[in-house]
Amino acid sequence: MTSLIVAVLLAVVTDGWPDAVHCNAPGPRFLKYCDAYADATCCSRQDDQRALRRAAPLYTGQFSARCKEITAQMACSVCDPRVGMKKVDAVCQSRCDDWYESCKNDFFTTPASTSAVLEPCSVSSLVCSRLSDIVTSGEEFCSRSGYSVATSSSTACFDGTPPKRRPRVVVPATSAPTKAQIIGAIGVISAFVAVIATICMIERRSRQMFEAQQRHLQEERRRLLTESWEARLRENPIIGDVSKSPENAPLNASAQVDAAAALGPTAAPDDDWVIAERVPGHESDADHTVTASHAEQ
Repeated sequence: MTSLIVAVLLAVVTDGWPDAVHCNAPGPRFLKYCDAYADATCCSRQDDQRALRRAAPLYTGQFSARCKEITAQMACSVCDPRVGMKKVDAVCQSRCDDWYESCKNDFFTTPASTSAVLEPCSVSSLVCSRLSDIVTSGEEFCSRSGYSVATSSSTACFDGTPPKRRPRVVVPATSAPTKAQIIGAIGVISAFVAVIATICMIERRSRQMFEAQQRHLQEERRRLLTESWEARLRENPIIGDVSKSPENAPLNASAQVDAAAALGPTAAPDDDWVIAERVPGHESDADHTVTASHAEQ
């Protein structure tokens, strides 16, 4: 009588699957724990976290590896798209048997709730018993855990195998540079800095050479102008005589060169001089201007 009541409660409360999630069109979701079903599922992130809480005792207690693996798969079965679309509503008998054989020596507990489903024993459980002391078969284990068991081999059932996932592009993780790569990078940077320094040095020396050439050309131009003007003073008697008169004398050679240099490289001393001379005995006592010109020698 008690077993019948438990079976009725399981059928009404769990609808053949604990925490079942249904939808018409499963789609890709971000699932952290049940990521095997992330490509197509009816589960949300909240459903994924609920499945994790259901399997949480597996990671705090002493459970065998195979029992832990299958129990985690059963907890995530609610995210299977076939379960979500109600194409599968029961667990295969072989799956139940495998689950029981893997966990029969591990400890489970029956919480005091209306669902009365078996759960892995946790640190907060008051009473824990070996699974083989609670149930004696895989079918009973699945039923007491809230799952319906397929009664026929021809019935579509959940066997624990998730749907085939779409291939994903795996981006290789960038590894840390090796010592040889670091040394090589330092060498390249050092060579680049050396090239830049060489270019700057060449540019600085070229500028210094250009400035030195300009100074030399200015000095040479000054020397040539001075020699040319002194030669004219010596060879032209008119300029020589006039230069004896302080008030009528033109600029001397050095002053002419300075003036020419101030005016620019194309400036040169004048070839013609206007000499003012007073003519004595003139009736009007006016000043007459006599222009003396000399030909360029």
